[in-house]
Amino acid sequence: MGDELYHVYAISNGNKIVSAAEAIRTDIHTCIDCKQELILHRGKIKIPHFAHYPGEANCNPESWLHKTAKYLIWQYAHDKKLNVLTHCYSCLAEREKLVTEFDRVRVEFKTDKFIVDVALIKQEKIVGAIEVFVTHECTSEKLSYFIDQRIPFIEVMASDVLKQPNCLKPLKRTLTICSICVPIARSLQCYATNYR
Repeated sequence: MGDELYHVYAISNGNKIVSAAEAIRTDIHTCIDCKQELILHRGKIKIPHFAHYPGEANCNPESWLHKTAKYLIWQYAHDKKLNVLTHCYSCLAEREKLVTEFDRVRVEFKTDKFIVDVALIKQEKIVGAIEVFVTHECTSEKLSYFIDQRIPFIEVMASDVLKQPNCLKPLKRTLTICSICVPIARSLQCYATNYR
């Protein structure tokens, strides 16, 4: 994990994640991992960041990064401002897609077999799963579960989420076809079905 990302985000006034660059100095800022109060540093030499009071640091950088990425994704999804960079496996085009097809967002959502880092839910059913990678990739068993259950999923790098939280760049994803190619794929599928 790059130190330049460490503690550039905190919880402000107990409810919203803010970057140190945008934080209001008079607000109370707490650590996303250990929940202790932080000091905002925004000077002219170092990049804006938060720091623990001397002797009070009680959090793990890997845990902080994982939690921060998950809650940033939650916040952007909750506000309906989350985009995903999609890659069409038909025409090979890359496009940003606003993710809106869900009613609720849950962090660490329990399924019958696994815990999903961030789950997008519609009518009490998971319609999307987002896994956050810090040091351990999503297991093949978990990926197989998503595929078997027909749950679209992506896996994203936590540090990438912190750098650009409004647009996720998947490391792994369910196969996708863009809206331009869907009619073509359907007609090819229909053709193949009729002429076996």
